[in-house]
Amino acid sequence: MVINIKFKALLIKLFIFSTFTFFVVSLSGCHPQNNPKNRVIRLKPLQNIENYAKYSVFPLPFMIGEDAIKFYVEIESFQNQELLEVDLKDTAILEDDSGNLYLPKKWIILKRDKYEINGNLVFDAIPKTTTSILLKLYQTDDDTLKWTL
Repeated sequence: MVINIKFKALLIKLFIFSTFTFFVVSLSGCHPQNNPKNRVIRLKPLQNIENYAKYSVFPLPFMIGEDAIKFYVEIESFQNQELLEVDLKDTAILEDDSGNLYLPKKWIILKRDKYEINGNLVFDAIPKTTTSILLKLYQTDDDTLKWTL
C-alpha cells in the first residue's frame, strides 16, 4: 500500500511538471518543430573555375540566426600559385538578401601545399529572416557563389 501511494504521488508530480513545461513553452512561443527558421540549414557545395584556379566551397550545416556561417574552401591552381598565398579573410565577403555585408571573422588554414590550399572561412550569424546568401571571393576577379536558404 505504501508503494502504491508513492507511485500515485510520483504520477501526480510528473503530471504537474509536464503541464508546467507545456505552459512555459506555449507562453514563450518556442515551437521549434513549427518554426521553419529554427532548422539546421544544409547547403549544397558549389564549384567554380576562374583565372586558372578551381574554387570548391562546401557550406557547413548551421542554424540560421544562431550559428556562425562556416565554409570549407578548397582552392587549387597549377598555373597561378600566387592565388594560394592570398588571405581569404582579406578577400571574401558574405552578403545576405537584404544587402547586409559580413566580413570573415576567421580564415583557418587546414592544408597548404604548392598547388592547393584549403581551410574554414567563418562569418558571424545571419538574421533569421535571410532567404539567400552570396559569398564573394575577390582573389583576382569577382567570383560570386549564391545559395538559397
